[in-house]
Amino acid sequence: MLNERNKVERLKEMYPKGTHIRLTAMSGELDMPSGLTGTVDFVDDIGQLQMTWDNGRTLALVPGEDSFSAISQPKPVQTRTEKPDAPLIGSNGNIFFTHIKSGRHAGAG
Repeated sequence: MLNERNKVERLKEMYPKGTHIRLTAMSGELDMPSGLTGTVDFVDDIGQLQMTWDNGRTLALVPGEDSFSAISQPKPVQTRTEKPDAPLIGSNGNIFFTHIKSGRHAGAG
């Protein structure tokens, strides 16, 4: 059970939401041609890649049963935990300093 959970977590890391996939072959789906591309919506709890395909279908890929390759992954979103203090200039020319850490705003002008 733990091994299966680790496998699913690895798949979620390998194929995050927004990953573009190129299909080679899908078991039992003749109308899903080789070369078709789609986008990963999410990896479910049993390790299937829930997909939105460029032909409008929403069929899951089953790793180990279906054949596919990732052609691109979404760029990671960079978040800042702290923003530097930056002055803001009002329409009247007054300069305001924002103090992010304390949440207070002080004006000078």
